[in-house]
Amino acid sequence: MATAPAQDQVAGFLSEQSSFALSLAVGAIVIALYARKRIEEFTRPPKGEEFDFTKMLTMGDIVGRSIFNRSFVLYLIFLEFLYLFMCTAKPVVLLIANDPTGAQAPFQGMAWPFGAALIVVGILPSVPMVAQIEAMLRGLAQRVASIPGEFYARVQRLSRNDIETLVADSPDYRRDMRKFWRIRNLLLSLGFNEDQATLMGRNCIALRLFAGLTIRGERIWSKEEYEKYREIIQVLRPKSDMLENEIETLVSTTLKSPQVREILANSNIEDPAQDLSRETGEKLNRDAEALVRALNDSVDEKDLKAARNYEELVKRWSLLASECETGAKRLSALFAILARNDRETALTIKRGAAPGMLPAAKKPDAVLATLFRLVNDSVPTYPWSNAALLAIGIGFVGCVVPLCIYLYITEVLTQAAKPAVDWGQAIARTDATTIIKSGLITALTVGAMFALTSLIALFLRSLRIEEENWERFTSIWNFPFANYLAIVWWGSLAAFMPLLVSFIIYYYLGPGVNDLDKMTPEIIASDMFFRYILGFVAVAYGISTCIIADFIDEGRTESARYIVYPLIFILTVEVLCLLVNPSYAEQPRAFWHNFVAVACYSLVALKVFQRSFSEIVARSGNSEPREVASREASLVYGGPMI
Repeated sequence: MATAPAQDQVAGFLSEQSSFALSLAVGAIVIALYARKRIEEFTRPPKGEEFDFTKMLTMGDIVGRSIFNRSFVLYLIFLEFLYLFMCTAKPVVLLIANDPTGAQAPFQGMAWPFGAALIVVGILPSVPMVAQIEAMLRGLAQRVASIPGEFYARVQRLSRNDIETLVADSPDYRRDMRKFWRIRNLLLSLGFNEDQATLMGRNCIALRLFAGLTIRGERIWSKEEYEKYREIIQVLRPKSDMLENEIETLVSTTLKSPQVREILANSNIEDPAQDLSRETGEKLNRDAEALVRALNDSVDEKDLKAARNYEELVKRWSLLASECETGAKRLSALFAILARNDRETALTIKRGAAPGMLPAAKKPDAVLATLFRLVNDSVPTYPWSNAALLAIGIGFVGCVVPLCIYLYITEVLTQAAKPAVDWGQAIARTDATTIIKSGLITALTVGAMFALTSLIALFLRSLRIEEENWERFTSIWNFPFANYLAIVWWGSLAAFMPLLVSFIIYYYLGPGVNDLDKMTPEIIASDMFFRYILGFVAVAYGISTCIIADFIDEGRTESARYIVYPLIFILTVEVLCLLVNPSYAEQPRAFWHNFVAVACYSLVALKVFQRSFSEIVARSGNSEPREVASREASLVYGGPMI
């Protein structure tokens, strides 16, 4: 007797309606599993010889688990929204194809969700024509999560730190300081100027410092974490040891050079391993230049040979400093990865306990603790992403509250305008629940449109800035149209998705389902076209955020113009999009409903974005991180004129 209800439950569960929900859930799970694997692939992997070892690591190891998980969540949200869009598009597609089941049984059967999931995980990333969509969503998720910018920023803070200043007050690193001064002063005696000599000496000492903390730093890290990188360490060790040996050899060779000894003797310097005054350093430079001129002007074969030997020393030091710079960045990158992932050691260092202490030390290693703080300093690497996300959230609140108030007042006035209806009756007849629901749906639709287009616009701007292919907005009379062509294309497609989803929600959760049944394919297609046109107001918002970012990057202070001109631009586009749509042009309430929603959201979101972006840029000093480029290159590689 008990089997009949069970059979009924199974039959109900496997009914057409339930099978659609079941397949929708299964498809969402499949996409989640796919996203977890796919997000591990960099859209822009770390480039440069200093990062070649990162190919042996996963993205989570390189950037840290928390940042990786953030990018995964964002990527999953993007893919699941795309999947939801494709599933909810079923009735529209069927109605345009003149299939009556589009309205009569839109969400039944298992085939459509499975097909949509197959497109997302199979066709989307593999077919060249549409693979750009997946690559953009993945790149956007990684960029918003600060990948790889946060990794570059950590390495940058380590590699560009004044190492000699960092270790100057630590007795445990006195030997390293003496080596730094020796190298620096020898380079001054070879004709390198003070900046060149300091940077070259810093690179040589940084190589030794980070080699001691990574390749020879097993005592510092937890055994489990260090073992994960042992294979990489074995790969990096030979090159690091070779460079350290080359430094010792070249220091010894330079000290034996008769020309260098003569220059040092002229300044009464017996041991160059000391901090010389600026005047003494300048004298070494002048003596080196005078010696070079004398040797080059001489016709004596002995002097010419000495000039060639002197020049050879200069070239060897230039080449070695360049290799040490790359090596130091490579090891500082490895240190940053270890420090970010070894939570046990990080906690111990924070407490000033054993692993952060030198074997013979009686107090914590202050240098190591400082390096850990540099690694863990939290500075937004892509300020636009933080500002955009904050604007999205606050913009939604700033839209839904005044919109609901506006709709409520409008409905009360409409009821009160009817014959024989007083204000009390008008208020009683006004359904606040329906108004709030309408306001929420509108605010969610506008918020989703503006969120997607602004993130895409700022992401594309960030990529073009990296490629040095972005022309900053300076004036309306010199509008850089080429900047925004890709933004218009991708932004309009992104804005269309929330509009279609809201269309389905309105007709299948609201009272208009019968109207949908009566629509012809031509009417449906026309409605979709005008909804696509309406999405251009979100494109205008995305372009406005780029313009505001350009203003702030240029250091402009006229904050009122940040908001007024972009807001006028957005509202002008909104009015045009509504007027060309017969549904809104003929219905004033619908027109003003959408206009108020867009105006409120734009005003609040633009102000929040401008304030947040400007404050983050002012605090961090830049709006776009750079790969750990060699700003020292122009100072180091040229060398003195021989």
